[in-house]
Amino acid sequence: MILDVWTWSKAAPEQVFKQWLQDQSETFRRGVQVVARDGFTGFKTAAAEALPQATEVMDPYPRSSAGR
Repeated sequence: MILDVWTWSKAAPEQVFKQWLQDQSETFRRGVQVVARDGFTGFKTAAAEALPQATEVMDPYPRSSAGR
């Protein structure tokens, strides 16, 4: 699943991501095994809080920036 939070809201992207994660079911959150993210530390914090079991990997070329 690719989640592009930049297009959803004018709010801070880390807050949009954090809220989106909180809106998902506990079963969904427990099932997430890997989070690929860009270097923005706000995403790292949100992912670590909501998905402590997930392995984080750095994506230096996120898909959302490819067309920009």
